[in-house]
Amino acid sequence: MESSWWSLALLLLPFLLLLIWTKVQNSSSNRRPPGPTGWLVVGNMFDLGTMPHKTLYKLRFKYGPILWLKFGLVNTMVIQSPKAAEELFKNHDSTFCDRKIADATTSWSFNQGSLVVGNYGTYW
Repeated sequence: MESSWWSLALLLLPFLLLLIWTKVQNSSSNRRPPGPTGWLVVGNMFDLGTMPHKTLYKLRFKYGPILWLKFGLVNTMVIQSPKAAEELFKNHDSTFCDRKIADATTSWSFNQGSLVVGNYGTYW
């Protein structure tokens, strides 16, 4: 009888951790632009369909000119109007200027001497 309680507790523990993790994720997304809610692992990958440019155009009318999507583990902000793009590049350019760098390029410091994968800083 006692082992069944332990096995039940071990089965419920991952679900409890998943519930806590989703609550933390939802509370940290308050500062993000609006967008459709994605699936747990794949995000919004399958929401775009076979014609992603048309789907993004339709989502503009529902969520506005700035859209937040998630493709797997990569968060993506989509800018869909010239006015929003002008504000982004004029006021928030230093926030969005870095690229995601693969670990293979940082192991031997290849990213420091390259313009393609280099970080934003005073050197560049």
